[in-house]
Amino acid sequence: MAALRAVLPAPVASKPDADGALPPWPDRPVLNVLTAAALLACSPAQVYALAGAGKLVLVKLAGRTSVRTDGVAKLIREAEPWTPSGRNRAALTERHRRVSARLAS
Repeated sequence: MAALRAVLPAPVASKPDADGALPPWPDRPVLNVLTAAALLACSPAQVYALAGAGKLVLVKLAGRTSVRTDGVAKLIREAEPWTPSGRNRAALTERHRRVSARLAS
């Protein structure tokens, strides 16, 4: 969890506790949907979609929907590294082929 705290920003939509200080987000049992969305760099609707797909657990606390923090941390930890797909290169090659064919005729 310490590695996640160093990499990710503090939550954006949380309230301080009685002392006026917020614990780091990985130390909280639950997050509100907006904070979870900010940490995952997605929309609140996507948080609900991830929950529907079984990748996050939503809980009702005091009439509010919250996201279990361990699920957010797991999604971040297990995210696959991004690699270029090559689609752009293939599209450029096809475009150049079409232009060359047009110019040749």
